[in-house]
Amino acid sequence: MVDAAVGTDSTALVSVLSGEELAPPPQQVVFKPFEELSPEDCVEALDEAIPFFDTMRLYVGYHLWALQERGLWRRWEDEYSTFESFVAGRYDRTRQWAYQQIDFAKLKMKLPDLETERQARALAPALHQAPDKLRTIWKEATAQSPSGRPSGRLLKEQSQRVAPEIKSTRQLQRQPEPLVPMEEDEEDVELVLPAGLRDRMLERAIDEGTDLGGLVQRMWVRYAQPVAPLTGRELAELGAVQVPKSLYEAIEQVADKDVGLWVRNILGQAVAEAMPRN
Repeated sequence: MVDAAVGTDSTALVSVLSGEELAPPPQQVVFKPFEELSPEDCVEALDEAIPFFDTMRLYVGYHLWALQERGLWRRWEDEYSTFESFVAGRYDRTRQWAYQQIDFAKLKMKLPDLETERQARALAPALHQAPDKLRTIWKEATAQSPSGRPSGRLLKEQSQRVAPEIKSTRQLQRQPEPLVPMEEDEEDVELVLPAGLRDRMLERAIDEGTDLGGLVQRMWVRYAQPVAPLTGRELAELGAVQVPKSLYEAIEQVADKDVGLWVRNILGQAVAEAMPRN
């Protein structure tokens, strides 16, 4: 048996946002041999850990927010040039992850009944583009939910109804530099993309209920080499692909569309990370 203590103080954590008492940390984390776990073991562990997990998600987002909003990360500016590089270097987390946690904390402060990451993702565009309409969106979606707990789909629908000017792609606070600068006469470039990139994109599409997966698949099959139709897993396992200029041109053509902009950001970020640095 592996017994790893993670906390011995039973004092309840206090929410840094509302002052309300939140779930205390588990007294210890115990990993029993997998084959010996009983139904009661599993349920008791989750009953204790999940509320604390939700508390810590809020706690993490709140402090990332302070680091980013108040520029507190600059205390380590001699090591990191941006907040995003600070998060990546110190915590091995992506920019996308950091801003998702920040958004969750901001939304939780405005909407105390917010519960899930899916709800937060659905409301992120409104948070950044129409924050004054957040409570109305939440109220309308809650009223239409039989359980009183609005789904991400309901929140998206009400966002478009209450604030039709909202774009479905959230605008990040910090605009990235040109992702893949290329000279006019530059030829195709061989890059090694992060393994599983395409699968993660398709999973995100399914999670968000968009047709992003279809668009990504069409773009990869048309512009990536080899061009033979492949499954998402097969293409992800290839890792190394030929990325021609035509791919970036195609992305630029759809950049003014919501789904296209998301594709451009994600693909561009992956390519930029794979490019050799001077």
